Amino acid sequence: VPFGTAVPEEDLAEARALRSSLGDAAGKIPATAIKGGFGNCGAGGGVLDIVAATLSLHHQVLPPTVNTGRVDPECGLNLVTGSARPGDYK
Repeated sequence: VPFGTAVPEEDLAEARALRSSLGDAAGKIPATAIKGGFGNCGAGGGVLDIVAATLSLHHQVLPPTVNTGRVDPECGLNLVTGSARPGDYK
């Protein structure tokens, strides 16, 4: 789950780090960020990430990265935008 601060330089640096870690899979694995829906909750953000990930696995659906109008082509990630994405997530 990306941090998704909507600060272009930070988001691009994070996308590059994920691509470096995941290689070609980074463009195939769906990714989402919940921060756009909750805001920056500081230390509580980790708990929200765990809850969102647990519910996503339980319901087999990923929430969209809300408030995302355009994804930078340099991102290279498979971001879930627009609406939730059902799937077979394990």
